[in-house]
Amino acid sequence: MNDWEEKRKIRTILYSKWVLFLLLILIILVVKGTWNLYHKSEEARISKERVGVQINELHEREES
Repeated sequence: MNDWEEKRKIRTILYSKWVLFLLLILIILVVKGTWNLYHKSEEARISKERVGVQINELHEREES
């Protein structure tokens, strides 16, 4: 097989509908996982702020 024929065969396989569909599914799964991780980190940050406020209130109550 000539070099250009081999490249064309590889390109045909890579650009096939099935490969592109699988890549799309993979991208969707990665984005979904990243989005979920972002939401969990936001919830943790909010929780941390609430606990910080509660600790400050308890320190103020202890001093008074």
